[in-house]
Amino acid sequence: MKNYKNKSILNIDNTIFQSLAPKGSFLQHCLISSKWDDENEKTSSLAHYNLRLAISKLLQLINADEEEHQALIHLLVSKPETITIIDLIQGYKSVELALVNSFPLIVALQTFAHVAVNI
Repeated sequence: MKNYKNKSILNIDNTIFQSLAPKGSFLQHCLISSKWDDENEKTSSLAHYNLRLAISKLLQLINADEEEHQALIHLLVSKPETITIIDLIQGYKSVELALVNSFPLIVALQTFAHVAVNI
């Protein structure tokens, strides 16, 4: 069994992915397309380490009980073919709110800009 405790990037088997990346979801599609892994060296992932780290940190912030996170959760669990432009906009706004409410403003804005540019 691998030791995931000290990893900064979420492993694909993490329970967060079980709830936010159900079969056929937008997030699952992104994970598969990017060949997501939690490795720093010898990675086969197409996504840069910093992007996987930022996404991992963001996903750990999501709380299903918080109203401001509902649009992001909806976006992540939706089937890609059903996502509208409104879903995308509201999802991005939800990301921004989650980051601003969880980190100092400059860190939140830098993280949001990094994720937004690289998706």
